[in-house]
Amino acid sequence: MQLLKPVYSDIKDELPDITAERGAQYRSVSTMDLDLKKRVDPGVLEITLKKAGHRDIVVSPRDSSRRGTAFRKFQIAGPRDVLDTIKLSASSLSVPPITLVDNSSIQIVFKNNIDEDSLRKRFADSKQLRNKTGEITGIDITANEYIIALKTLSAAKIQDKIREDLFAAFEDRIYAEGTNDECRSLIHLKGL
Repeated sequence: MQLLKPVYSDIKDELPDITAERGAQYRSVSTMDLDLKKRVDPGVLEITLKKAGHRDIVVSPRDSSRRGTAFRKFQIAGPRDVLDTIKLSASSLSVPPITLVDNSSIQIVFKNNIDEDSLRKRFADSKQLRNKTGEITGIDITANEYIIALKTLSAAKIQDKIREDLFAAFEDRIYAEGTNDECRSLIHLKGL
């Protein structure tokens, strides 16, 4: 897990364009900017915030001109009360080091060496991941980083589910950045 210190902006409320029928109810759209010192995949950040109980949010990069899948500047949209809660309660974010390489593969960093055969066996033994992954390729000599090809998917929602399943299956093996005390307190908070 990467421990990140977020910098939040003020929450902005915007009224939607009113072009629909008379009598329709409209609610304002609340947004908040989020800046991080390290690059993170917006999909992984959104999953992390939703797992922490912050529902009905959408995370998108603010720097859309930059190529790649990981960003430092984000915009979070959702109900104002949820954004207030995120801002008040999330003084640090614990985000897994998973990056979308493209629409059909991800890159994952493990805290310990794991050989390719053991990784394949772990996928084969997991009900959640057994039929959802394809080729596995090590990208460093230490066997800590892998690119995992995902089987062809029909919708982005399915990819989000697979990323969540990957995180759940390898949560204990994902690289955690920080001091041993920070890692121990995270493990204690998760009840491990």
